[in-house]
Amino acid sequence: MAQLKDRDRTRKPSTAGRRAGGFDSMKTGMGSERMGARLDVPLVRQPYKSNICGFAGLSMIYKFYGMDASVSDLKSRIELHPIGTYAPQLGLDLLSNDFDVDIVTYNPYLVCKAYQNLSQEGLLKEFEARYRKVRLKRKPAYAKIKLALRYFIDFMNAGGRVTVKLPDRSDITGEIDSGRPMAALLTTRFLNSKRPVFNFHFVVVTGYSGDTVYTNDPLWRPGKKENWGVSSLTFDELSYAITASAFGDLDNACLIKIRRKS
Repeated sequence: MAQLKDRDRTRKPSTAGRRAGGFDSMKTGMGSERMGARLDVPLVRQPYKSNICGFAGLSMIYKFYGMDASVSDLKSRIELHPIGTYAPQLGLDLLSNDFDVDIVTYNPYLVCKAYQNLSQEGLLKEFEARYRKVRLKRKPAYAKIKLALRYFIDFMNAGGRVTVKLPDRSDITGEIDSGRPMAALLTTRFLNSKRPVFNFHFVVVTGYSGDTVYTNDPLWRPGKKENWGVSSLTFDELSYAITASAFGDLDNACLIKIRRKS
């Protein structure tokens, strides 16, 4: 994968977003406990009924760090599948551009509680063993399972990390307080649809304040008749939205922690 050009590694964050200066910290009156923080992450939109939310979200992350990465750029080097992109696919691209990446997941299609005791090497061996056991001739529908496992194996072999745990509030506050946006694979339509709808989607978590979590959603279009995006939700709603998305594919129901190496 070709590395991105970094326009300015010491760049000041854009003031075009929700908060000027890139990072806004909120504390209690005593100044001892942080109540929230907001990061100025540029919003990149996707067309309605498209499957490029992963590209849009990844573009937001790169732009936050001052790196050139349009949706078109990402399309040219990351394979797009009928369902969109898989989390470890996006992780692989980040790894190739000098980021550390940790996929935090408890997706029961992918892991189980016993895996919490495994080292990264042990977890990789489990994924590899399962990959070898998947027989597409017996059930063609297993193709997506095998493909997702292949991406996880490649991701871990490239230096990516998989943490087996329920994504929780501390994961979000810890990253945001450190000035790092993160990605979430979740389901969102139950929050804003007039009828029951299941989807799986990719958003960027940009901040929190009290019990509210703020996101950059590629489908966010305020004032439009059809606004499928979610710009804020409670921690409980986010937790459920992440967990419920496990109904989709192996890579769903996760948070992606992203840390720049230099």
